[in-house]
Amino acid sequence: MKILLASSNGIYDKCFDDTQREQTGFAIMQRALAGMLPLFGDDVDVITHSNFTRGHKIGGSNLLKRTWVDMFMHIKPFYLKKALYFCKYDKMPLKIKLRTLMYFMTGAYTEHLIKKNRYAVVHINGIGTSSVAYMYACARTNTPYVLTLHGLISFSDEVKTSEFSKNLEREFFRFNKDNLQAISTVISTGIKNKLCGVVGADMDTINVICNPVIVSNDVLDGYVKPANEKVIVCVGNVSTRKNQKLVVNAFAEMCSKQKNCNYKLFIIGGREEELKQYTIEKGINNVVFTGSVERGEVYSYYGIADLCIMASVDEGFGLSLVEGYSFGVPCVMPSAIDAFEDLYNEDCCVPANDYEIETFASAMEQALNKEWDKEKIKNFSKKFSEQECAKEYLSVLRKAAKFDSAPFDIQNLDDLVSTCLGK
Repeated sequence: MKILLASSNGIYDKCFDDTQREQTGFAIMQRALAGMLPLFGDDVDVITHSNFTRGHKIGGSNLLKRTWVDMFMHIKPFYLKKALYFCKYDKMPLKIKLRTLMYFMTGAYTEHLIKKNRYAVVHINGIGTSSVAYMYACARTNTPYVLTLHGLISFSDEVKTSEFSKNLEREFFRFNKDNLQAISTVISTGIKNKLCGVVGADMDTINVICNPVIVSNDVLDGYVKPANEKVIVCVGNVSTRKNQKLVVNAFAEMCSKQKNCNYKLFIIGGREEELKQYTIEKGINNVVFTGSVERGEVYSYYGIADLCIMASVDEGFGLSLVEGYSFGVPCVMPSAIDAFEDLYNEDCCVPANDYEIETFASAMEQALNKEWDKEKIKNFSKKFSEQECAKEYLSVLRKAAKFDSAPFDIQNLDDLVSTCLGK
């Protein structure tokens, strides 16, 4: 089957200069999909909105050539009109209007690629103005597609994006309540439940496919742990959403009850300056801030960790915990996160049932004093393997490919866009 993987943002691969700028979690996941989807012999091409490239072989997929020349050669009045329509009705600064124009130029180029390569199905990743451009390309070529959401953008004020994109996330599913062709995937059961709540019905067309855990072999040498020390790791850029301040406070609370505390907490991720200063002011000891580090160094910390912890108040999945599982490391996580049902196993995890400091301190202490079976934890992580995730994605894509048209025709797509713009 011939598949077009269409990213609403970019793709990251450390081997190529023209993908180096896209070092986001989303871009890394697009790289994972580019490696997974061809595992069973399918022919996969990749197009993105962010990468200007001469083209590469990425994993088993082809990152298609995309230059400004390609974009201008295949521009079409239809897409220019749509871009102008957005710019007229959506309140946005000039920079965003220019970006919107580029999205629709990419849409026109994608239409050319679909006609040229005759894809059986398009796999659209992410939602917003950029994904609408792909939807129009599919509608104009009668090509079915699957939409994948790697998180939710309309349920939290912490997520900075346009009102149109937030509206689209909800209205796409409301419009498709009874549309069996509108097949989508989400990365956790909690995300599906939230979307079904918006629609007011259980939607069988929404499929849960968890993110894969992909740990490469490039593990770097890192911290050498003393024999009597226990190491806790918290992975992710520091933010209000990730809630590392709670982790630090809970760690301090736990250590305050120990006569000779032999615990060390590593906060692994960027934007750590403010939280680091907070620990200094509060006199919290045994906390190490690594800042942003290479993936190989992150893996080295999993290799010595006795516990992974996450305290996110808004988390679509929780990849760091699954990565920890693959090293046989147990975790503490909030029972409120979207993926709790998908990630929880009593052989791997101690849940925190609220966001109180004492609750997390107690959960951390319980986890550190429990005898865990590392092999059981590693075996549980296999459900998140590349092969298993690839099988699930391909099953959904093959189901969609049996249809002979896109979920929306152009008029229905116009109606959806008008609704999301508040017209």
